[in-house]
Amino acid sequence: MSDGELLGPPGIFQVRVSSNVPLCREHFLLTFALSDFPPAAPGQFVQIRCNRARNGLGGPAEGAPTAQGPFLRRPFSIAGLRRAASGVEIDIIGRTIGPATEYLSRLSIGDDTDLLGPLGRPFDAPGRADICILAAGGVGLPPLLWLAERLRTAGRNCVAVCGARSADLLPMRIMGRPDRGGRPTRCVEEYARLGVPTIVTTDDGSLGLCGRAPDAVAACLADAKRRGASVEAFACGPEAMMRAVAERCAAAGVRCQASVERVMGCGMGTCQSCVVRVGDESPRGWHYELCCTQGPVFDAARVLWEASG
Repeated sequence: MSDGELLGPPGIFQVRVSSNVPLCREHFLLTFALSDFPPAAPGQFVQIRCNRARNGLGGPAEGAPTAQGPFLRRPFSIAGLRRAASGVEIDIIGRTIGPATEYLSRLSIGDDTDLLGPLGRPFDAPGRADICILAAGGVGLPPLLWLAERLRTAGRNCVAVCGARSADLLPMRIMGRPDRGGRPTRCVEEYARLGVPTIVTTDDGSLGLCGRAPDAVAACLADAKRRGASVEAFACGPEAMMRAVAERCAAAGVRCQASVERVMGCGMGTCQSCVVRVGDESPRGWHYELCCTQGPVFDAARVLWEASG
């Protein structure tokens, strides 16, 4: 959440694993410890090396294991960042879907790697809205967790929406049974400790509301309208989900910021691989912006979402 705060320049930092905890069938919470890290804000990300260290000649570093992994770093939104006199801890949440995330999921306490960051454009601080809706689909949870912490520290009222295909793919610690009718409750540990009520949705109805995250967002918008409360929304997740959330917010006259995901080769705007189409006033009606430098957070109303999601 950026409200004019000075963000630090990116750098490469050596990190050591301090915790690696499975969250569900495919997701894990990985915590890195490092000596220092530049000022950063929710919505920013890091690029993590997902292989064993190599020397400058392309071979294994002296004393390093010979097993190698993916050559390119992988981007991960910062899910949490804590500073203390002893150093910094950074949380990321990953979903095991390929060799890079498989490598990270198997790291043990004491293992080391390095990361590049902080990168990207963070969420803007909300205006005078009475309620902030934080809508996450699947592994879209990480940037919204850290955003919720910052918003609550600033005294803002929040309600979270967390969706997944099924209960065993929900990357959160569930407390009791979420309300099946879609009523916000303190059912998610990560949000409950911040005082944020949560609506859980699953596509198959195996936990919480049977439906999708945009359905719950629409219900929150309708409830806020009935109560005369102003709203701002923040979303992260699959593109089809964010498009649906953006459409519902636009129909309600509510501003929505979306953290967009793209494949990123460098994370710094050099490779030009992570383009996002945004609308403009040109004869063509749109242009490309880079997710890694001009995003990953965009005003959702500017994004030209792909029809296929």
